[in-house]
Amino acid sequence: MNEFLQTKNDEDLRVVTLEGHRAKHRRLDAILEFTPDTVAFYMSFYGNRSRHWTIRLGDKLEWSAWGRRKRIIDPKEVVTFLYEVGLAGRRGRYTGNVTVFAVLKGDPEPKEFFTLYGEASLNGPWSQQMHALAKECLNVFRTRYRIPYEYRTKVETQKREKIEKAGCWVTAVLFVGLFGIIIWVMWLDIFS
Repeated sequence: MNEFLQTKNDEDLRVVTLEGHRAKHRRLDAILEFTPDTVAFYMSFYGNRSRHWTIRLGDKLEWSAWGRRKRIIDPKEVVTFLYEVGLAGRRGRYTGNVTVFAVLKGDPEPKEFFTLYGEASLNGPWSQQMHALAKECLNVFRTRYRIPYEYRTKVETQKREKIEKAGCWVTAVLFVGLFGIIIWVMWLDIFS
């Protein structure tokens, strides 16, 4: 068992907890609950905010968050699961996250399936904790549906590619504009 995770086993319920640190008004806890039919994820963080989603295990893998958003994947169509570990957040409040993508047969583009959140701190080994949390969840799919998984430092998707290209174009336009302004100012100094 992993040194970061605490596990409780009952007859039909297995609970895995990644306990966060207590600081001022917040505590980050990530909890995965495994039953024979579902995988549920709960996280409380930064005040009274929380995240919650469930995956129903059956003929189809049905992910739902707050009963509204849904993603349905046929496990027979999944070639592999890819996951990456990263940071998310703003204004100094960062959380570690693991995004899991499904690679489907006949579709080279990985589809985002779900995200796990955990604590990100400079003092703790958050990356190892997030890897452990992801592996606990993905082992359920591997044992039940025989779907392999693998870690990638970065999963390439078309959406990310477009964002990176747009960033490159904006940088190039700013550089050319700045270079043009410098040349124009130098030209004015020479001929004045």
